[in-house]
Amino acid sequence: RKLGTEAKAAKMKAEPMPVESSNAQICRAYSSILRACNAIDHDDQIHRACEILRENPALLAEYQEKASHLLVDEYQDINPDQFELIRLISEKSRDGLYVVGDDDQSIYGFRGGSPEFIRHFDEHFGEDASVLTLPYCRRCPTSVLNGALGVAKTFNADRLNKPDLAPLNTDKAPIVIYDLP
Repeated sequence: RKLGTEAKAAKMKAEPMPVESSNAQICRAYSSILRACNAIDHDDQIHRACEILRENPALLAEYQEKASHLLVDEYQDINPDQFELIRLISEKSRDGLYVVGDDDQSIYGFRGGSPEFIRHFDEHFGEDASVLTLPYCRRCPTSVLNGALGVAKTFNADRLNKPDLAPLNTDKAPIVIYDLP
């Protein structure tokens, strides 16, 4: 079970594995089972789509033409294969690529998601890429927003430098912590 968990984590993060490692053997066995069932999993759908697009320039051009505008929400949680798919499809229309995300809200590291993609968005997509920051927060009361920002600033040293959000929700909701068994 431990090896299976490690293999899945390595596969999700698209980390290179030595060919004879336990992780590589488990991934090969998993792939064999999927092939025997004539199936692919969600991650393989994205990975295979990238392979197909790279191998078929005419098909890639067709999808690039169709995706003149591409909106990606929760960009802080994409993984390497999702990044590659976005990069491939948006290559001919960078001015139509819109991503939304907040590196402070990245929660999908367990499946290979990384806030590094949003942190380096302008490097990945060129000098014309512009990053806009919302100046306010509609969602949280002031106390919750300030508490969350305090945690993010304390424990997320790599976070993007951005101004504190102005809360629009002025409710006086206190932060309450319950310690339960």
